[in-house]
Amino acid sequence: MVRRFESLGTDHEFGVVQRKLGLEVVNLFRFCSGTLADLIQALTDDLKAATNPDQVTLMVDNAGHPFLAASSYHLRWPAFVCENDADLETSRSTNAVTLGYLRRKFYEGLRTGRKIYVLKQRRPVPVAEAAALLMELNRSGTATLLCVSEASHDRLPGEVELMLPGLMRGYVERFAPDTDIEAADPADWLRVLANATLLQPAPNAP
Repeated sequence: MVRRFESLGTDHEFGVVQRKLGLEVVNLFRFCSGTLADLIQALTDDLKAATNPDQVTLMVDNAGHPFLAASSYHLRWPAFVCENDADLETSRSTNAVTLGYLRRKFYEGLRTGRKIYVLKQRRPVPVAEAAALLMELNRSGTATLLCVSEASHDRLPGEVELMLPGLMRGYVERFAPDTDIEAADPADWLRVLANATLLQPAPNAP
């Protein structure tokens, strides 16, 4: 069941949850960092910069961790391939090719209409912003978007509600702190995934 879900990034918690539930995959946005506005802008451009290795740069953050950036977007990806003995340009080129491959894989998944795309934000995503994101996803297929929030007083952890066709909101009791994202508890998340699966229409359903 967990394989039916794919993170849209901007936050790493769902990627950690997937790992704790036994799924270790490399997806385009799983550990990507950026804002929702950055994500929508990149999707509006069909992530074309990711198809051109010359527009992808390899940099190192203050903690010494290598990351990728595409010149047209304010998004960051952790380096997918770490070659300790490779020179910087060889490593950049290898990672750029991997980024392009993951972009193709992402759009192939969109076209099948089988996956549920997960967006987790600290603040609840307004329906208008979520709908704008869903519209960009739907340009390449019939997508289902699941926005995950912390449960308020009138919502139960694990609950999922249908906001619009193709747009769901799920609730967990609490998110992991930003300072310890590895502390993410998969229990509520698993209930959210199960309930979202029940609400998702069959691919190509009218």
